[in-house]
Amino acid sequence: QIDDMDATNQREEHLKGLVDRISINLENCLSIVIDDSGVEPSSDRIEREVKEFMSSIQILRHELKMIQLDNNNAENNANLQREIESLEEDGRRKDHVLSKFSGKLSRWQSTFEALALSHKNE
Repeated sequence: QIDDMDATNQREEHLKGLVDRISINLENCLSIVIDDSGVEPSSDRIEREVKEFMSSIQILRHELKMIQLDNNNAENNANLQREIESLEEDGRRKDHVLSKFSGKLSRWQSTFEALALSHKNE
């Protein structure tokens, strides 16, 4: 579980870094748009900043999707484990009932065989 905690902490730090990167990219894009220095920004610079911003958003979206899949897998595994335990318990109960009735059937068979022998001897 320590490894899981380390992985979770690393993932959280990675996500924080992505959010910081998105924030910086957005600030850069906005500074270009609201720049009132009178100098027209180059279209290459605008395009580069927008691409970096969109790339950061796509990476964050991918990371969040992976977290969602991991959580779904963990939930599915937990559900599967509960189902397995339930089936095992059902199997144990049925084995107990079969054992109980097998014993009764053996006793009845012995009784009927004894009755058949006594009836035959009469």
